[in-house]
Amino acid sequence: MKKYRLLGITSGIGSMMVPAAFDPEMKKRVEVVGNQEWREYYNCGVFEKNFNAPYWGDWSSVPNAAKENIDIVFGHPECGSFSVLNNDTSKRNDKNDITEFVQKIAEVKPKFFLMDDLYRSLGPYPAGWYAEMLPEYDIFLEPISNYHYGNIQKHRKRFFIVGARKELEYVFTPGENFDHEKTTWDIIGDLPEREDIPEIGHVHVNPDDDARSFKADHRERGSRYLTYQELADKFLNVRAGKNLPYINLAGETKVRIGYVRLYEDKHAHVLYGGGAQGYPGAYHPRTGLPLTVRERARIQGFPDEFSFDLSEDLDAAKRMLTEVKITGKAMPVQFCHYTMRQFVRWLDGDREAHDDETGSRWYGNIPEMITKEKEWYCENIGYTVQAAACDKCWHAEDCPIRSRKTAEEYWEF
Repeated sequence: MKKYRLLGITSGIGSMMVPAAFDPEMKKRVEVVGNQEWREYYNCGVFEKNFNAPYWGDWSSVPNAAKENIDIVFGHPECGSFSVLNNDTSKRNDKNDITEFVQKIAEVKPKFFLMDDLYRSLGPYPAGWYAEMLPEYDIFLEPISNYHYGNIQKHRKRFFIVGARKELEYVFTPGENFDHEKTTWDIIGDLPEREDIPEIGHVHVNPDDDARSFKADHRERGSRYLTYQELADKFLNVRAGKNLPYINLAGETKVRIGYVRLYEDKHAHVLYGGGAQGYPGAYHPRTGLPLTVRERARIQGFPDEFSFDLSEDLDAAKRMLTEVKITGKAMPVQFCHYTMRQFVRWLDGDREAHDDETGSRWYGNIPEMITKEKEWYCENIGYTVQAAACDKCWHAEDCPIRSRKTAEEYWEF
């Protein structure tokens, strides 16, 4: 069997590529060539340890041999400017490293690529921009619910660009399933609540350490930091799933968005990267303490064999900042596994429908921005196999482009 070459470009610690190293089937079929990543906090040794492949901080350092005959590229450029948590809306039209990612795709010319971001990135990077930059590719604009591919985070909805060389005549087929019954406790409940398992990175914070992301209520104790145990006690007095309240300098009660104790018997909240300070965000449903790196990793879909060993020289605060960033900014593994498997089948010449390709989507209300850009693409560019692309499209039933053209006119453009 041919082994296909996979290159990471802005792919963090390699979360999107996990199946190639840890799934027995994909490990036989996919070779990880390496990962070029410019963000310094990912340069922590985690990628190299898990993939036994090189990590390059700069594109100029990538040898030509690592750019040749690439079958698949996976990457997730920066998305902070396009997040609902971004209060500076003026940045939503700023260019970012998506430009560099796509330029590198144009240089390497892989057969497939998968790029993760948020749908508001279509503001500075509309469908027409991708078509102009990558004219040799069919570009699929895909709203994806990671939860419905089996991840535990209920609202981890993302926007993916799937690109395929036109000569492949590929059409993306979704594989979302109806709501599953997994709970947070199903995912992390077998890990001890207080005892450590250092072999897999299940190491708890010291309850007496300062929780540097949260100060005491001003009227109560001045401006000192709470300890993690004091913060946990606050969480345990607030219903799971509710944002943690605090009192500001003006004596007003506010809530810290994203600071929640996770549900135990329901889905998990979305993990995030903690911003510049590496705030944990998600806290244990029973103890109220920050999740360990292994608990965070399980929620993202990583296998326990994936190592998060970091340098022994890091102090506790720096270690948490790094762990929160590299796990929170990671991509849930399940959809990436699904897509990798679909790419490999297509490269094998297997065009038959498979059981995991349900054709269904449970994303919910798809943002209008995605809909309009998909309509533009179909009307002005079109797909190599247009009929099949329409049949698989999430917009097929009420697409005005499709409905106002005769079948003969539509399939010929």
